[in-house]
Amino acid sequence: MFGEDEYSVSTCARETVDALLPAASRVLGLEIVEGMAETVEAACLAASRCLESLQTVGFMGGKKVVWFREVSFLSDTVVGKSETVKLRVEKLAALIDQGLPDGTVLVITSPKVDKRFALYKACKARGEIHEFAITEKPWQAADEIRARVCEMLNETGIRMEEDALDSFLARVGADGRQMASELEKLAVYA
Repeated sequence: MFGEDEYSVSTCARETVDALLPAASRVLGLEIVEGMAETVEAACLAASRCLESLQTVGFMGGKKVVWFREVSFLSDTVVGKSETVKLRVEKLAALIDQGLPDGTVLVITSPKVDKRFALYKACKARGEIHEFAITEKPWQAADEIRARVCEMLNETGIRMEEDALDSFLARVGADGRQMASELEKLAVYA
């Protein structure tokens, strides 16, 4: 799961983890590996930790979910272009291509992913990819944001007139997390 819409990425990841592991199993069955790395060394360490976690059998042979969260070096950045980082990420892609150990599931979230990288291709071939991009064209972005708010309104059961919706959008902006927060406040108020 990746994209500039951080709220949608994190919500989708949380829903996926919740569907894979019941709440009682998360204490021993969920391992979170932080992928936010500002240096080559930190990125290599994060990728190595993810590899180690994937290769470690779940507790008592049970189901294991590894969430490689907020991976910042899967795009064409200075850290992502480092040969050392590329080698570690390619090892991860090779493990995915070979097939993860039985009972092990990998969930990756990232703000940006270069679709030319081996990891993206391995994930696309062996799993599911969810992209939550925000368009750069202002008129398309406005339509997407309006559609997203309307969807959120339907989920909460709140109805909003067009003028109120326009005012809401003008005040809240395009941030998905802010929209959800403000709609939750409205739902509680209503």
